[in-house]
Amino acid sequence: MRRLTGLLIVGALVGVAGRVGGQAPAPDATTYTPPAQTTTVKGTAPALEGRWLLVSRLAIGSGPGRAVASLWTFSEKDGKLTLDERLVVFPPAVAQAMEKANASGGGTWEPTPAEIDLIRSQWDTMGPEGRGIASVASEIFSPDGYDDDIKKEPKTKDALWIVRQLYEFSPGAGRPIKQVNVVAALKKDGEVYTGNTTTVVVAAAPFPIPIKFEGTVRLIPIGGQGGGSGGGFLARVLDFFKGCNAK
Repeated sequence: MRRLTGLLIVGALVGVAGRVGGQAPAPDATTYTPPAQTTTVKGTAPALEGRWLLVSRLAIGSGPGRAVASLWTFSEKDGKLTLDERLVVFPPAVAQAMEKANASGGGTWEPTPAEIDLIRSQWDTMGPEGRGIASVASEIFSPDGYDDDIKKEPKTKDALWIVRQLYEFSPGAGRPIKQVNVVAALKKDGEVYTGNTTTVVVAAAPFPIPIKFEGTVRLIPIGGQGGGSGGGFLARVLDFFKGCNAK
């Protein structure tokens, strides 16, 4: 049973390979199809337009943490706020810094100004990452759009805003079935948001089972085009996986 649990965790880590430590290989750019992305806003859209680096430290229970990184772009399209996630292979210097944080820093990665500048300068040229994600559905919640579940959940009830994402994966060896990310911004220090995050990954074999990672998160403005600065819920996340027992 212990070996099975270990295999499931490894499978779950494959799903977040580009976000937790080492990255998945880059696909052939000539045949790569980016995932379809949609956004729904609940309440008054927060002022988040711009490019951001999302830095998280995720762990299972009291296990060792792992550094996670994502690139988010918030923009206004047809009068509505949208979120697009860049699924990319980070520059080697940035990837190595995350790997070092995972190896000896307990998964706590604090990007340096030079690393942030590198991401900014290569934002449009970083190659796509082959994680097999077919679609990304994002929901952005602001306080006037919180429902009773959000208001009752300790991790989200005091949030400045919340983002929930659902990844659907294309079939493939070692890939999960689905993944849900919940980011709750609790505080803004200067231009940086901090808060907590939960990721639930459904490993596909030998049977579907959700594995939950929890941790802390920072959203750091990258700048560039479009600016980059701006002014019972978790139980519902698991509703995506009814019939499974969360681990």
